[in-house]
Amino acid sequence: MKTAVKIGSIVLLSTCMLVTSPLIAGSVVRSSPVIPAAEEPVSETEPPTEETTEPVTEPPTEPPPEPLAFSVGDESYFEDALLIGDSHIGQLRQYGTLHEADYLCGAGLTTQMLLDDEPMEGTTFSEKLASRSYGKIYLMVGFHETAEDKETFRSHLRRLADQIREAQPEAFLFLMANQYLTKTATLTDTLHDSASLRSLNAVMQSMEDGQTIFYLDSNPLYDDGYGFLSPDASSDGAHLRQELYPELCTWLCEHVIILPEPEEEKPLTFGDAVNALRQGKQAARESWEDAVLVISGDAIQKQSGDSTAPWTPGQEDLLANDWRIVE
Repeated sequence: MKTAVKIGSIVLLSTCMLVTSPLIAGSVVRSSPVIPAAEEPVSETEPPTEETTEPVTEPPTEPPPEPLAFSVGDESYFEDALLIGDSHIGQLRQYGTLHEADYLCGAGLTTQMLLDDEPMEGTTFSEKLASRSYGKIYLMVGFHETAEDKETFRSHLRRLADQIREAQPEAFLFLMANQYLTKTATLTDTLHDSASLRSLNAVMQSMEDGQTIFYLDSNPLYDDGYGFLSPDASSDGAHLRQELYPELCTWLCEHVIILPEPEEEKPLTFGDAVNALRQGKQAARESWEDAVLVISGDAIQKQSGDSTAPWTPGQEDLLANDWRIVE
């Protein structure tokens, strides 16, 4: 047998690649046949369609009730009122005409002092609220908080309103605007200024709901025409002159909330009863214990317990005005 020596060992394969081995002379390295990857079958299913959802219809909302309008009252309106504030309310108590009201005043009063229940005039805010039943609470705060952040003041005010509502759920809350300063006082007072007071007043006004919380701004009464307290209305640039407080009390009496008296129920006649029966309702006399009238077919029937019988009105029934409708 003759042996042939192959240099480079180049072998041609019909189904293989040419491979040379630079590592080992005289060796042949065979590569596996390259088999193309099988293509994945194409799905014949329809492409997914976007899901459609029915539009959500929001239930109709009832419109907010109309704000209650101010009415004109008198000083007796304040017999069940509590007025809370700083020296401005203190002077209104001293020089005004609302003598029947209760007062809680503190020099330099702030919302934080009320929330902290700091003692003043021998009592505290919470004790005063619990002392009796009030129909109206008047609150003037903010004059000594012009350096406070508006949102902090708003938060304090809401907490006070919640505390008042919890202690006096039937009382109206009147938020009284802070009295502006005169222009001279605004320029010289380093602690207060009319612009900051307007900003805090706007916070109070934003809390008005026209149903239980109301905003009162008496500043236009004594405005100098430029948004400041008229110098003729103040002796110190911040408070009203003593002789003006009765006028302010009159203005307060002209801005009260009086709920309308509930309408008395109109007495119902036999004709009203017949109209109700035609609408599918039941009717009865006040003197009847468990009997009611109904319409069955073309006739009026009287039901009492499990029994039903035809009924014909008598003269007393026709003339009576003590009929009632049974829903």
